[in-house]
Amino acid sequence: MKEQDFPRVIKAPEPEMELINWIKKESLPEELAKHGAILFRGFKHMTAEQLGELVKSVSTEEFYNEEESSPRDKIVGNIYTSTSYRADQEIFLHNENSYKNIFPGKLFFYCDCPAEEGGETPIADCRKIFNRLGKDVIDKFSDKKWMYVRNFIEGIGISWQEAFNTNDRSVVEKYCQEEDISFEWVDENSLRTRQVRSPFLRHPISNELSWFNHATFFNIGTLQEDIREALLSIYDVEDLSHNTFYGDGTQIEEDVLAELQGAYKSEAVDVQWEKGDLVILDNLLTAHARKSFKGKRSIMLAQVDPVIRSKLEQ
Repeated sequence: MKEQDFPRVIKAPEPEMELINWIKKESLPEELAKHGAILFRGFKHMTAEQLGELVKSVSTEEFYNEEESSPRDKIVGNIYTSTSYRADQEIFLHNENSYKNIFPGKLFFYCDCPAEEGGETPIADCRKIFNRLGKDVIDKFSDKKWMYVRNFIEGIGISWQEAFNTNDRSVVEKYCQEEDISFEWVDENSLRTRQVRSPFLRHPISNELSWFNHATFFNIGTLQEDIREALLSIYDVEDLSHNTFYGDGTQIEEDVLAELQGAYKSEAVDVQWEKGDLVILDNLLTAHARKSFKGKRSIMLAQVDPVIRSKLEQ
């Protein structure tokens, strides 16, 4: 049987083998740069503490998140729950923290308990997504870049205090200035930020271009129709919690958004979780998502090896 290329699947040579004694730190970056994602299956089940030790053994540095956009809970150390989002809703494909100047280079997803039904994690190779897009789309985004507009509104989603881990407005302002984020205080407890980023990056090992952004994920047009209509009945477009535009602030056209959505979906491959599965993603090369599910589902997450955007932008 031909070896699966995406994700690459590595099965335990022997039952109950401990993955930490088998996985090799030295070859992992090159393997990830080649395949984008590796699934380890059939190894001995790990606790959160054991997962933390494995992550440390094959990474260089932990990633500490600011500007958190998704609710998640800390389990232990650098091990967190995956996004806490309604089980009946899907999460669209995206690269973690692609809107930031520093983002994790590797993601570790560990299945402690698969869902009773559904709950797959689609992944997609962003090099192939890039190659699917038409020249006009690439050229326009290359010229204008993309803009992420975020509103921190009291009582809606993650507050600015939670996202920036502070209650001090001056700390937020300093962070935004350092990270090239424009900001305005809409009122005492509401903050609006705007950041313009490149839509693609060149991988430091493979030297390939990857479609790396949240332009599709955060766009109001990507939400399910009922949720989109409900939000637009309450908020003006400029007041939405999340939305995206071209870098000059103009709207991304519906046909362009449809092309972007189609490229992601065409490249999506579902990871059907089994208890004890570990998936390691090269975050620069592989987008991830989540399908809706029923029953208990427990996926742990670790983010490591920070990457500086300015070293990779084209």
